Amino acid sequence: MKKILSIMLAISASALLCVSALAVEQPCDALTLFPEQTETYVNSSIVATSKMLTGVVHSGSTRNVYFRMKYRINTLTYTQDTALLVEKQTSDNWFYNRESYYHLSSNAYWRFELDNYGVGTKGGFAQGWMW
Repeated sequence: MKKILSIMLAISASALLCVSALAVEQPCDALTLFPEQTETYVNSSIVATSKMLTGVVHSGSTRNVYFRMKYRINTLTYTQDTALLVEKQTSDNWFYNRESYYHLSSNAYWRFELDNYGVGTKGGFAQGWMW
């Protein structure tokens, strides 16, 4: 019951943060990595020259989690922009990366990924927002 309540609260917080980001910034993509997943991603429909990233690794996570932003311009493959390894802690570990490392000279399609530290591992519980 406690786990279900925690997941529901996390999803509610995700929706609230995305809505507040919409009021101030561009539209955002929200993503949740659940403990039974090895990775998750979203291909953004937002086209832009740069993106911003915010996220949290929840206290229930048993793994450190990578937050990755990738972009593509006129190709089918994505190029790594940002890769942040956020550590698990005894309390929720929030971070704010207000700008991507690259400000591209032209608009790009973006991809946002969350994955566990360690190939094929599970146990990470994290949420992120890219806008």
